[in-house]
Amino acid sequence: METDDRALLRRFYLLGSCLKGSHRQQAGAHAQSRTIHARQFVRFTSAWQGKIRHALRLRFSKPGNIHRLPLPCQGFYAMIIDTHCHLASAQFDQSRREAYVEHALREGIGRMITLGARPDDWEANAAWARQFPGVVFCALGIHPDDAHDAPEGWADRLSRMAQDIPLAAIGETGLDYFHGAPRGWEAESFRRLQQDLLEQHFDLAARLGLNIVLHTRDRKGSGSFEDALAIARNHAGRVRPVFHCFIGDTAQAARIFDELDGMVSFTGVATFKNAPVVAETARWCPEDRIMLETDSPYLSPEPLRGRMNEPAHLIHTARFIAASRGMELEELARVTTRNAETFYNLDKG
Repeated sequence: METDDRALLRRFYLLGSCLKGSHRQQAGAHAQSRTIHARQFVRFTSAWQGKIRHALRLRFSKPGNIHRLPLPCQGFYAMIIDTHCHLASAQFDQSRREAYVEHALREGIGRMITLGARPDDWEANAAWARQFPGVVFCALGIHPDDAHDAPEGWADRLSRMAQDIPLAAIGETGLDYFHGAPRGWEAESFRRLQQDLLEQHFDLAARLGLNIVLHTRDRKGSGSFEDALAIARNHAGRVRPVFHCFIGDTAQAARIFDELDGMVSFTGVATFKNAPVVAETARWCPEDRIMLETDSPYLSPEPLRGRMNEPAHLIHTARFIAASRGMELEELARVTTRNAETFYNLDKG
């Protein structure tokens, strides 16, 4: 039997957008089609909002119940997964964690994977996953820009953390040839250091039975992509990569799929008017190879470009990509959620 607070949350998610102005009739129709009638529910007042916040704080008796509650968002019932965000970033007000999660849930973003890209922020990202079990997951690694700061024994420390909190993946890691080498380093030497570190991440992922999240970026050309592809090819069959914030063309995407059995993940860049190649790739990719992400607090999608990004904003990217592919939003949510659950080995409950 459900607790009162869990029942309260179920009511909220079933009728959420009924109580949001222009979506009242559309969401109400969806609710009635599921033999749920709006008259069964009390008015959504500020007092109810307080109760919902209280229910979120309870964590429930079993982790993971939040993401299984259907949420009508813009008239559809689905929960999208933001597969890449940086919730421990200083740009997020850490005193407002619940507010960010509530906002995401209201917009149909049911689960989030926060990535730690430096050893000094691993614990902060893990803290989000501990606070919101079943809703926020974490992946940890070392960003290529920080390869020179990788401490001795970092892989052992990460292995120990994986025993304390389940990791969704290893990363963010990869190769970044966009930024210059740090002071005291020659460009080519720093690239080799990044490549060595990436090999170590692949080895760690294989030992832990996890997949890997890759960052590649070039100032010109595609050197980081080619080098990352070559390294990943050495580990094909043991570790699957996702090329996050993918901005490549369809030919590059096809190589990821064919040579690595890999995935690509799209951010708000797909919505930018000056990124038609990304939009075309997102339209072309097979549906079993794509995932969605915000990379927040960066890269807010249109129409929010220029503002600080957060997981809730993923709905705009999802809507854009669904329309470009000729899919219903609910279908894209279902497909990308299935892909993320498989790749990140999330609890499907």
